[in-house]
Amino acid sequence: MNNFNELLEIFDKLLGPNGCEWDKKQTFASIRIYLLEEVYELFDAIDQNDYQSILDELGDILNSTIFIAKLAEKSQKFTLADVIKNLSNKLIRRHPHVFGGLDVKNVDEIVDNWDKIKKKEKLLSKRKSSLDGISKKLPGLLKAQKIIGKAKKSKFSLPKHEKVSSNEELGKKLLAITMAAEDKGFNAENALRKALTKLESDFRKWEKKNTGDVPKA
Repeated sequence: MNNFNELLEIFDKLLGPNGCEWDKKQTFASIRIYLLEEVYELFDAIDQNDYQSILDELGDILNSTIFIAKLAEKSQKFTLADVIKNLSNKLIRRHPHVFGGLDVKNVDEIVDNWDKIKKKEKLLSKRKSSLDGISKKLPGLLKAQKIIGKAKKSKFSLPKHEKVSSNEELGKKLLAITMAAEDKGFNAENALRKALTKLESDFRKWEKKNTGDVPKA
């Protein structure tokens, strides 16, 4: 904790009257791109099993997290203490099998219960669709998997698809599709996003018709 308190003091100095002029000019909007870059750099480090780089990138992500919280403190939106307390409450709330005495038999039951808790949270936040929590900024493939994952938990009829038996096979098929797009001058990301827009629209209409304003987990 001494190291963490020292880190907070460094941030207070950087953002204080005699601090760094660049730091003091940053906003939520200006700093977000750095956070995104750092997350991708962490992905690369993990893929390469480069533990020194993982250490560095985790530090960079922590830097952005505290930086954003400190900007929020300056504008009196919320504090870093609020962020920590909110996270603590969420972890306790979503792990009743650890903190609340709930009996679970296996990991599947843990995941199922996690989804039920998230559903209750969404109802309290007045979300009208289970898709509302999916960021529009996600890369196409990641967004597609999240939308499909939500749809699979309902009785929504997803389009038929070709089966794959391994990650290697899947990777080859994705590469082949990307190469085909390049040969024709198509933008694979845009094509996927256009298809996702249609799928998302169809699912939201189905969801509203079949479940009203109650989102699935």
